[in-house]
Amino acid sequence: MTLHAVRGPKQTVVIVGGGLSGLLCALQVRKLCPEARVLVIERSLRRGPGLAYGEFASGHVLNVPSHRLATGSEPSFRDWLAANADRYELAQALAEANGRIDDVFAPRSAFGDFLEETAQRSIQSNVFDWIQAEAIGFLPPPRRGVVLVDGTELDAAAVILATGNESPAPLGMESLERSQRHIANPWASGALDKIAPDDDVILVGTGLTAVDVTLALRRAGHTASITAVSRRGLLPRKHKLCPPSKPFIMDGGPASPAELLVRVRREVTRAMEAGASWQGVIDTIRPVARDIWQSWTDAHKRSFLRHLRSWWDVYRHRMAPRIADGLSALLAEGQLNVVAGRITAAAEEGPLMALDVSERGGVRRRLHAHHVINCTGPATDVRALPSPIITDGLDHGYIRRDPLRLGIETSACAAIAEDGVASDWLFAIGPLTRPEFWETTAVPEILAQGRALAERLSAADTTRGYGI
Repeated sequence: MTLHAVRGPKQTVVIVGGGLSGLLCALQVRKLCPEARVLVIERSLRRGPGLAYGEFASGHVLNVPSHRLATGSEPSFRDWLAANADRYELAQALAEANGRIDDVFAPRSAFGDFLEETAQRSIQSNVFDWIQAEAIGFLPPPRRGVVLVDGTELDAAAVILATGNESPAPLGMESLERSQRHIANPWASGALDKIAPDDDVILVGTGLTAVDVTLALRRAGHTASITAVSRRGLLPRKHKLCPPSKPFIMDGGPASPAELLVRVRREVTRAMEAGASWQGVIDTIRPVARDIWQSWTDAHKRSFLRHLRSWWDVYRHRMAPRIADGLSALLAEGQLNVVAGRITAAAEEGPLMALDVSERGGVRRRLHAHHVINCTGPATDVRALPSPIITDGLDHGYIRRDPLRLGIETSACAAIAEDGVASDWLFAIGPLTRPEFWETTAVPEILAQGRALAERLSAADTTRGYGI
């Protein structure tokens, strides 16, 4: 591996991960720390798209309009999309948006291409350096930095973990997971290729991953039955282009999830009685979601995760209108069925996999399919992740798993070590920081995290080790 000479550990920031989180963080660090050398370490071939906007993005649609994808770079995604519209089929998207490019729900691959071009342009302009490799561990103390898979050691003033979303967590059913009929990761390259057009399919999960897989199968010519199973059987709701409602959660937000639910229901009722939409009410919560989350006790957070998370996810993380309409058509035609229940057992029966489902109300049902696909969404329990650098950080006490198993514990993005002390050189950004911020996967939140972290690094007291 050929590397540029490192100009000294006090001037180097290493970012582990080159997807959306890593790219936005690299741009912000270099902007606010112009004398720093920024190294981005990414194992995949593509630079910038990551898992969400990479290979699996083909054919899928973003679930937010283009104007909400401001990355802080030039050109903006909105301007880039307008200049590159002929590369994509945008006729339906533009019609849906009344011709406004700002309101277009663009192909997800377009945003992936935009991120890749942004990364390539930044590398060529020496904004940051890119190393295609995997970081597998940390340098032994007192040194600070990372070790790459080929043994290369990189000293750094600061290391930022930006590993992004991971593949789905195991379902915890050995009889299912050892079967050839089980697809553990629908995002893996070629994962859906073995499904024949007339093969019945069961999806475990009814969120956005299940929506993506359903539509991917239909685009590939799949015609057989698709059944989606989840505890509550909730599908993501439909987007509606509308302004946010008047803020109704100010200082001193809801003291508990129950109070939040009451206040949201009351505000939705008022909005709809006034001829407005519930979508605007939910969008008003977004700017204060972090403050609400951080004000709750662990008991309140557990209550939210157990009772309200599924509802929050479907109303907060919505489908583009044309995607929702397409899914509604599949439901109306009986091509897609949704079952609310808990899978209690799995066994192979000849050419099929049989799943026993305990539905709400005590009804038991046995479902059969040629393939069962894990669509439960990204894994969050860091002890179960296949990331070697995360495992190394846990094993050596540089980071620790949070009690709710949402990611790692951080304080203003600084990793909290096993002894409870916040690091002065190791940081995290994006999905790993769910325990502190909750909302950490969308562009605005990740951009804000990257900017705040860059400001911290630029203003840091150099005697503490991370001033650059």
